[in-house]
Amino acid sequence: MYNFLCFGLIAAFIFTACKSTPTSNNPTENNKSSIETQTADSKADSNVVISFFSKGGGIDTEAREKTDELLTNFNLKNQTNLVAEQYRWGREGEVDYCINLSALKAANLTLFKQELNTLLANRERVRAEFNAVCSRRK
Repeated sequence: MYNFLCFGLIAAFIFTACKSTPTSNNPTENNKSSIETQTADSKADSNVVISFFSKGGGIDTEAREKTDELLTNFNLKNQTNLVAEQYRWGREGEVDYCINLSALKAANLTLFKQELNTLLANRERVRAEFNAVCSRRK
């Protein structure tokens, strides 16, 4: 009798823990998540996220200063207005730069990517990710 009772309780627990998620009969509601995903992806197509991170000794300050110089010089040279939205997230100066590149023409976009990749090559505490979503945005 005890074994039967234990088996019944375990079975009841398993069946209630494994319930499926409810679905809606409304087709608009079912497509909402895919539309939101497409919108997020299209916004990501025009962003670059540059993360200055630390491994216990602070960020690469020199790389950050050179990135700031690159943005200033690129804007002056190409008559653009790239702005780095800065999102601080750590205790040792960690910061993400989110830059919207949608206003750049194709030639300027290619040039900016090349200059940024050259600047950040061989840097261990900096990562640039093109076509990314600014995840730290509030």
